[in-house]
Amino acid sequence: MELGGATGDLVGNLPFAVYLLIPLALALALVTAIALGPLGDPEPPGRRAGGVSRALRRRQDGPGGFRT
Repeated sequence: MELGGATGDLVGNLPFAVYLLIPLALALALVTAIALGPLGDPEPPGRRAGGVSRALRRRQDGPGGFRT
């Protein structure tokens, strides 16, 4: 008496496209994990001093950055 499917048949009767989709799905999962994980965090910008001073200077310079 035989129980279950064919003995030794690990992949079954799957179409060839399934074998192409498996690596594609794994690659997509890897890219998603990298993008959403710690490697996907943007680098913090370097500390920039004088933010208020720069803004006031730009405002005083007027349009185009030239002093009037």
